[in-house]
Amino acid sequence: MVTQIALLCTVVSSLIAQASPAPQPNEPHLSDDAVAAMVRSVREGENWIHEVDGLLIRLEGGWTRSPKSIELNRKRLAGFAIDGKLDPERHPQLKPSSTESIELAFDEKRVRKCVEQHGYSRRVDVWNGAKATTREQYFAHKSENYAIDVKPYRLVGEYYFIDISWLRAGSHKFWWLDPKTTWPQRHFAEPEEYTFKQTETFRGVECYVLEYSRDGFSIQWYVATETKQLMRHMTIGPGYKFDLWQADHKEIDPGRWMPMTQGYTTYDIDEQANEYVSGQRKFRVVEVQINPKLNDEMFNIEIPKGAKVTDYTHDPSLFYRYKKDMDEEEWQAILKEAQERHEREASIRTASEKLIGKTAPPFPKGRWFNSQPMTWKDLAGKVVLLDFWSTTCGPCRAHLPKMNEFNKLRDKTNVVVIGIHTAERDTKTVEQFLKKNKLDYPVFVETVEDKQYWGFGTFFEGFAVQGIPTVVVVDKEGKIYQPGTWMLESAWDTARSVAID
Repeated sequence: MVTQIALLCTVVSSLIAQASPAPQPNEPHLSDDAVAAMVRSVREGENWIHEVDGLLIRLEGGWTRSPKSIELNRKRLAGFAIDGKLDPERHPQLKPSSTESIELAFDEKRVRKCVEQHGYSRRVDVWNGAKATTREQYFAHKSENYAIDVKPYRLVGEYYFIDISWLRAGSHKFWWLDPKTTWPQRHFAEPEEYTFKQTETFRGVECYVLEYSRDGFSIQWYVATETKQLMRHMTIGPGYKFDLWQADHKEIDPGRWMPMTQGYTTYDIDEQANEYVSGQRKFRVVEVQINPKLNDEMFNIEIPKGAKVTDYTHDPSLFYRYKKDMDEEEWQAILKEAQERHEREASIRTASEKLIGKTAPPFPKGRWFNSQPMTWKDLAGKVVLLDFWSTTCGPCRAHLPKMNEFNKLRDKTNVVVIGIHTAERDTKTVEQFLKKNKLDYPVFVETVEDKQYWGFGTFFEGFAVQGIPTVVVVDKEGKIYQPGTWMLESAWDTARSVAID
């Protein structure tokens, strides 16, 4: 028996040796201590930004989009088509490329950010030491909006550096951030949690590949073997990937380095649930100044008379047309409207929250398109994404091509999508609309006989839906998992996640 066991061990050892060739003698390797030290060094290399009193950075660059991305964007935007045509000047995501510029500037008490998509839009956010103001302009639409606040948190906030790939190695706190703001811990694992994977050439530079991985989520760093500078930061999780890179590091001040070119690659999922590259964003730094003397005009935004303003200086927020000398009667009317709106929203929010975990109401009398009539018993074991909409709702139409795509993935995702149209006396208009727009996913329309009926329908009421578009997620047991939201893709991600559990 002992001889048989020894022989078996010899065979197994031989197979393992064949399957796992011994490492080459000259292949680089890093110990766990060396990896942890390198992670700390990379993070420390960013922290000089907290040692300066001010900074000005200007970048030029833009987007390059893949043909597949443009094709799918066109389908998703079909609901906004005018006379069957989409204007790329109004929808830059339909262009193969577009150019942008970014300006970031701050000192000890003021902060400014300006992002301009050339020919399409421009957004400026400033905090002048006393007030935060945002100005959004859309050139093709010939419209502009303003927002004001008494704190910089909401308008400038944690997304100040989000458009570039620098400052992603570790957590950073700036004076204009809400003290309560914290990043998810998984994005900044402890240095000791990273391990050495291999060496790999990235953008012509030999790099150490370091990885942190836990529960299906991973972070990969590519660190240049020679300079020890971060070249790539890739985050991968269920259903998403963020791939950021930086290069051409320059010492802009003794001991202070900055990547002069940087960008990232974005990914999406097609109708067959295959991942593809949707676009690439690239910038180069054209100007950088440490402790510059910043002009006061950079932090001043004048709001013209009649402009649309979102006013966060009050709770609840106010919406009005700007007027420098508002009289008391006008101001009280604005405050009254805000309070009434707040009460309505609170009522809807409370009603929605009470639905979580409740059994979804049964489908009432109505008509089904692109499907046999279904019940929750028929849908048991499936996660269901309900999209509440109407043919007369412009924003709703933006959901429809995406719902068509999601429907094609039902066998792979275990998620069933169903469009819920507002109640109708005559469903012929809905039928014609579905055929004209080649929508082939299941759609349900509650039918009513009351000629004076003007509501959304009892099924809408059962889900506390008071506005459209609204999306709801129902779990495998037919219980409401996520109540109403207008964010379709976020709800889709939630549905897929619940389907995996």
